[in-house]
Amino acid sequence: MTYSQDAVELDPMYKLELQLSFVENTIAEVFSKATFADVFGASLNRLSECGCEYAPSHITWGSRVGQFCKITQSGWTEQCGARCTTPRDELALLMCPEGWREDCALGCMQPEFESTEARVAFLEKWVHEIVSKGYDYVVMNDEYTETCGCREGMNQIRYGTEIGFECVADSEEEVEGCGMWRYCLNEDEDTVLIHCPDGYAATCGGCERDDDLEAGDWMVTAMTGYVRTTRDLLDIFPRPEKVLDCGCVSGFTPIGYGTGIGHQCVIREEDIDEINSKGLCGPNEICINAEGDSVLHVCPEAFKPNCESGCGYFWQKEEL
Repeated sequence: MTYSQDAVELDPMYKLELQLSFVENTIAEVFSKATFADVFGASLNRLSECGCEYAPSHITWGSRVGQFCKITQSGWTEQCGARCTTPRDELALLMCPEGWREDCALGCMQPEFESTEARVAFLEKWVHEIVSKGYDYVVMNDEYTETCGCREGMNQIRYGTEIGFECVADSEEEVEGCGMWRYCLNEDEDTVLIHCPDGYAATCGGCERDDDLEAGDWMVTAMTGYVRTTRDLLDIFPRPEKVLDCGCVSGFTPIGYGTGIGHQCVIREEDIDEINSKGLCGPNEICINAEGDSVLHVCPEAFKPNCESGCGYFWQKEEL
């Protein structure tokens, strides 16, 4: 799946800059919620050898990227990583992904880039890392897999690229409403269905990056799809206080169209000015749903609310 990223007469480099900022923000959002122990190097051996007695936690300050464990025993050396003092004045080991800068005040920071090309390459690597290693957080739609005729549930692909999910099909026949790749056979000559993350194309050797997309478009497509399919397990959901801040007269429900990102709630039209004057709701868009109610769209930080896509992009063309 790809998402409309049309822009209104934007300079290509300016659009790329907006896309890179979007990717950086979504990476930070994912890293602030997902564990990724191997990405952060949070192995049991490292924790014990460096003086940590308990499991690591996400940092809650600065960039929000990074994990830390409290140093309660001897063993720390400079080879372990940065030894920091937490906001609660406790010694802690800061753990960052490879290639990120360790900063006790800000957390894990991207390196300084000498060129846009270097920045693109860095972000491409981490988008791929998230998609390829973050499959534990992906929620597959049971109705969709049933429609496709999966004999049993979907399994992570463990061969070739090791990216994507597969299942054994009930039959070789094409199924209406199923977009899975069905042109491969397993060792038992059963038809295998392959489902790829957004931004990837299916092969019998697993899912590979879609090279038809330019770098910026590919990263946006891949991260949008990842956020959409992991939002339940990563709890990418408006905080409870947003119900009051946004003047909702209903609870938040997921936006099910466009990018499939974000949430919406019903509001009273006469409350719109008051909602905006308080400035607590954050970026939002007032839309009219199929029932004629005024609904407010609330999106994750990197996305821009709009009535066409639900949560779209800051460079996206809007209907005038």
